[in-house]
Amino acid sequence: MGFNHAVATATLDDRGQRAALRDGVLECGRLIGWATRTTIVFAERLARRPWKRCTPAELSWVLTELRSIRRAYAMRRHTPPAHRCVRRALRVRRNGHAHRD
Repeated sequence: MGFNHAVATATLDDRGQRAALRDGVLECGRLIGWATRTTIVFAERLARRPWKRCTPAELSWVLTELRSIRRAYAMRRHTPPAHRCVRRALRVRRNGHAHRD
């Protein structure tokens, strides 16, 4: 009886952990601005297996990657705009020549 209880508890803990990680992955995707399906496809491609079969280690890895994407978006938002000269150099006329200011 002790063995069966230990196996059942381990299974529930594993399921609970996977459920919590899935929720975290979906929440992080939402914070990035992704639809649920987009986040799931990202996880499936990264883990190379269907969403329902992702292990806790794979979901943790996906969550780490999503957090790094989120940090990159946040850093880009807080980066000051390019200097005026750089912006001017990047503008190009329709004929392919840079503007003369």
